[in-house]
This record gives sequence, C-alpha cells and structure tokens, in this order.
Amino acid sequence: HTGNNVAMDSFGPIADNAAGIGEMAGASPRAQELLAELDAVGNTTKAITKQIAIASAVVAATALFFSFVADALTLSNPGVSVTELLERGIPVSSLDGTIGFLLGGALPFLFSAYSLRAVARGANLVVNEVRRQFKLPGVLEGTTPPDYGKVVDIATTAAQKELVSLVALSVGLPLLVGMIFQVKALGAFLAGVILSGQLLAVFMAIAGGALDNAKKYVEDGH
Repeated sequence: HTGNNVAMDSFGPIADNAAGIGEMAGASPRAQELLAELDAVGNTTKAITKQIAIASAVVAATALFFSFVADALTLSNPGVSVTELLERGIPVSSLDGTIGFLLGGALPFLFSAYSLRAVARGANLVVNEVRRQFKLPGVLEGTTPPDYGKVVDIATTAAQKELVSLVALSVGLPLLVGMIFQVKALGAFLAGVILSGQLLAVFMAIAGGALDNAKKYVEDGH
C-alpha cells in the first residue's frame, strides 16, 4: 500500500514535467493533448494520495503529542500513573494554555505564508533574469544560447536564503512558548499546531489540484 501511494504521488510531477517538456519541444498537437490529459490525471491522483500522507503524518504527530504530554506531566506529578495523567490532560482553559493553543493554531498559517512569499520572491528573481537575457542579442532569435546556469543558480540561492526564515519560525516559536509560558502552554501549542495544521494541509492539497486543473480547463478554451 505504501509503495502504491508513493508511486501514485510521484506520477503527478512526472506527468507535469512531461507536459512542460512536450510544450517546449514543440511536440505535435495530439501529443500535447495527451500529455495535458495525463497532467490533469496526475493532479487528481496527487490530491488523493496526499490525503493519505497527511493522515499518516497526523497519526504520528498525535502519538508524539501524547508521549510529550505523558512525559511532561510525569515530571511535574511524580508517582501518578500515566493513564491518570493523560485523563487530566493539559488545561487549555488556563491563560497560558489558551495563549499556547492560539499561537500553535497560527503557526501553520504563518509557515504557509512565509513559504508562499519565498516562492514569489524566487519567481520574481527568475523572471527578472529571463527578461534580462531576452534583451541580449540573439537569444530570442535562437542564435545565441541563453545562460541556463544563471537561472538555476538564482533559484537555488533564493531557496536557501528563504529557508532561514522558515526554520527560524518553526524552531524558534515553540522554544519561545516553552521558555516563556512553560511546559503546559507548550503542550497546548503542539495541540493547536496539529489541529490547524492538518485542516490547512487538506485544504491546500485539494485546492492546489483543483486550481491547477481549472487553469488547464481555461487554457482549453472553456
């Protein structure tokens, strides 16, 4: 089952790249039509298989969350059984718990916003470089080869630079919550991350495939 899920998830990007290569290589209209259909199917299968991956991640995160709660409460309540401690849980209704839960619920949205901003910045840098090369004599005419390495270097450098803010956010915010509001607030923070993260992941996975197929639907003249 895992192998099939990975294979079906990998089919989407492969079909997408094949369609792009066929378009740039000037393939026949029939070939491009078939590749576009495969690309649309790949988007659909990718959206389905990602739900399985998300569900697996949620199960693993939930198990780690309860393990964290058990360890944290055991340290502050020695001699009490783990079952009883888990039944007590973490008081989200307290001030620290509420703050931690709200911050945890906001983290997936902040992470997604930073990711989208990073992609937009990198894309703008690539577009500016492509426009610059188009102004060079012979590039548009095909007599002078463009500098592909420069574009790849820009994309790689931008990805590495933008990764710093994402790592700082995902690592720094839990540390700050734990140091300022202590362990119970950190537990509520993790619960908020799991709750909003799995909802946002499902929404973005389905919306991404739907928007991609909608773009192809419009390109077909509908």
